[in-house]
Amino acid sequence: MRYLVWALRIVLFLLVLLFALKNTDPVTVRFFGDYVFAGVPLIVVLLLAFFVGALFAWLVSIPTRVRKTREVSRLKGEVDRLNRDVADTRQSLNALKAEELRLRSTVPASGSALQTPVRETAVGL
Repeated sequence: MRYLVWALRIVLFLLVLLFALKNTDPVTVRFFGDYVFAGVPLIVVLLLAFFVGALFAWLVSIPTRVRKTREVSRLKGEVDRLNRDVADTRQSLNALKAEELRLRSTVPASGSALQTPVRETAVGL
């Protein structure tokens, strides 16, 4: 996907460049406040407008990129916390199994009520 985006950017740039090369006549550029630039090649005006627009689009995208970066960091922290919880739960389960084995080995073989098998339920493991 990244390569497709870059390919589209290059195609767009080339189209603008070719359009600008076909329009090299001198023009007069007027700004607010009676600022006038006379005899500026149209190619310069077009390329400058293109680059200013690209810069503006990049600047506008900054808040979204920052927000996504923060969200990714938050989600990575949550994944780490959940992985620690899973490891702790497995460790507790192993400790309980070891304790069950220890208790079963100390119970006499007679028909005691403690010998009923413990039913294991796995919740999400």
